[in-house]
Amino acid sequence: MAESEAPREVQIRLPDEQMKQYMKLHTEDERLGENLGKVSAQLDAELRTRRTKFLTRMELSKINTQSPAYKPIGKAFVLDNIPNTLKTLREDIALCDKKILMIKKAGIYVANQQDQLKMQINELVKPYIGK
Repeated sequence: MAESEAPREVQIRLPDEQMKQYMKLHTEDERLGENLGKVSAQLDAELRTRRTKFLTRMELSKINTQSPAYKPIGKAFVLDNIPNTLKTLREDIALCDKKILMIKKAGIYVANQQDQLKMQINELVKPYIGK
C-alpha cells in the first residue's frame, strides 16, 4: 500500500452488547480527541506568549540601561526602567515555561488515555473482524 493511501475500512457486525460498549468507547475517544485539540491550542498560545516575551527581552537587553521603558499593565503602559523591565520579563518567561510544562504533561496524559482507549476498541472488535 502506498503511503498516501488511507487504510481500507472494514465493516463488521457486532452483537448488541458489544455495539453498546463500542459506541461508549467511540464517544469517549471523540471527547479525548477534542480535549487533545484544546490542549494543543493552549500550548500554541502559551508558546507564542513566551516567544513574544523572549524577543522583547532580547531587544530591550540591547538598549542602554539608562533609557526609559514602558511596561504594559493591562491596556495601559507605565514608565519603568530597563533593568526592572528585563527582570519582569525573565519572571514572566519562567512562568510561561512552567505553564508550558504543565500543558505538555496534560497533553501526554490525554494522548495516553486515547491510546489506551483505541487499544480497548481494537480488542473489542478483533474477534469479529474477518467473520
